Amino acid sequence: EAVRSIGYRHIAAGIITALVCVGLIAVSALDLSRAIAHRHTLEEGGISVYVAQTMNPNDPLDAAACARIASGNGVLAAGGYMGENTTADAEWQPSGIRVQIVDLTLGALQVWWPDAPAAGGLFVGSDRAATIGIGESASVTIDGVPLTVQGTLPETVKSSIVQASVVRVVPASGNATECWYRTAPGAAGPLDELASAAFPNQLVGTKPFLEPGTGSITPREILTSGPSGLAWPIALGIAVLLWAAIGIMDRRETAVYRSLGTSRAEFAALLLIRFVVVALPLACLAVVGSILAYIMLGDAWGPDLGMYLLQPVVVFLLGSLVLAVLLPTLTALGAVANAIRE
Repeated sequence: EAVRSIGYRHIAAGIITALVCVGLIAVSALDLSRAIAHRHTLEEGGISVYVAQTMNPNDPLDAAACARIASGNGVLAAGGYMGENTTADAEWQPSGIRVQIVDLTLGALQVWWPDAPAAGGLFVGSDRAATIGIGESASVTIDGVPLTVQGTLPETVKSSIVQASVVRVVPASGNATECWYRTAPGAAGPLDELASAAFPNQLVGTKPFLEPGTGSITPREILTSGPSGLAWPIALGIAVLLWAAIGIMDRRETAVYRSLGTSRAEFAALLLIRFVVVALPLACLAVVGSILAYIMLGDAWGPDLGMYLLQPVVVFLLGSLVLAVLLPTLTALGAVANAIRE
């Protein structure tokens, strides 16, 4: 009976419901794409890189302990930053220009440059290279020993001090001024506490590295401030108007059911089945659309991203279900005699 009673207006209501679902997915996907793009900007600026420093300048960090952080869950690379080597006498050859040497471990370099040569060596920061030039046979004499420059650091290295210096890769031993480590996108757990666990006998402060000028707004703030935040109430408002209109147009049909002795519970069950028959294919379509949008946008945020796309659709369909059953049922609350007069 529920299937038999489906008319053109119910099919039209189903089509409108499908269009609203598609609109919700589209608006959410646009907000998500903006948030993901901003997340990538933050990633490039170093938001996933943590810098650990000891609170006592006279108690440096152990470079070997820092390197072991790389074995932790969700950590991509870790290494010690020794800082400027003030004792090294370094000159750029063949010009003889004095240059600043910065020592760091291979793991620290891989924090910014995952494909850094495993053999290490000597590298010049891009800012420094722009001021003094670098030829095919560039070299640096350090304490009288000539060393060949392996190449220029890529722009992915966001430390301005490193980019303005000549970088020497040193073994992961001895003391480090700072401990750097990069975490994987979407990694769970208190990742900022890894350094505290690595240096249990020292008072260590940890904070994310963020290139100046990157901005402080978070991707979640972009989501909450975007148009998808208004899409929910607008969609539910459309659902109220839509199913209220359907309830009004179905009043004569409702009167017939009531005059024939159909109970309110039976009538509500009929409406429920009718909505499911009309809306279930649309719900499946919405789920498929969310999955496709999830695949196209990428899964860097894991399941949360897909759930954000699907959540407004589920809320809208559940709200429409309640309204589709509740509003027509309210019109059937009168006495049977009133129903016959309808």
